[in-house]
Amino acid sequence: MDKHSLYLEAGGGPIFSASINFENYIAKSVSGKLHWFGRIGLGGAAVLMGDEGFGGFGAITMLTGNGNRHFEMNGGAFFGIGSYSKDLFVLPILDIGYRYQKPEGKFIFKAKIGTIGIGVGLGYAF
Repeated sequence: MDKHSLYLEAGGGPIFSASINFENYIAKSVSGKLHWFGRIGLGGAAVLMGDEGFGGFGAITMLTGNGNRHFEMNGGAFFGIGSYSKDLFVLPILDIGYRYQKPEGKFIFKAKIGTIGIGVGLGYAF
């Protein structure tokens, strides 16, 4: 797998969000079937019937599968400052999804569902 990736992600549901993400390869399992990435990003979130604001997040991504098609799981948190309340809000990130990414990199397509809602992402691995 490539060591880095950069992608845009957007989603909706109980929370609407858009972000730019950077992932860095951390490690693989002994079997070589699980790959772990650290992820950081900047973006915005709007909670249905709640506050909205800009912020940043950190997460860990687990990727499995062979060839171009992968199952992925993400866990982390988004920290934002509310536009109206000016208070700090924290949204948990826990999602599962599909990722199309060739082992040699380049184009990335992601589809996911989780605590923030349903989303898609497009990017580039290098």
